Amino acid sequence: MDRKKDADTLLDRHNKAMAAILRRFLNMTKAATAPIPKEGALDHEALNQMRMENETAALITEIQNLLQITREIKALWIKGPLRKPGEDAAQQAELDSKARVVQGLYNELMASRLERQKADAEAQARADSTAAES
Repeated sequence: MDRKKDADTLLDRHNKAMAAILRRFLNMTKAATAPIPKEGALDHEALNQMRMENETAALITEIQNLLQITREIKALWIKGPLRKPGEDAAQQAELDSKARVVQGLYNELMASRLERQKADAEAQARADSTAAES
């Protein structure tokens, strides 16, 4: 159940980060396209420029937050969620036994392949020596 809670937390954080990015971009676009009044144009332009700079800085911060979430997701993919000692011991034992079976099958396959290569090499050597004698 904790995994579900962690996944919901990551998904919620991802959704909040995406909403914040879109909100910042919208605010930046509104500031860039706001009509300039005839009176106080310089003040209004300076205010819009400052708002755009602030929104750009906030947008960069929100994107960095999204990248942090992405890094956490990648870490979970690679390492898996952290578990307490002994937790999921039965599952780990089952995985270990399956890994040993796969290892045994692989070793058998490699041994038969090596024997086949030796037999092929011996047959080739006999064929070459017979051809040399003729």
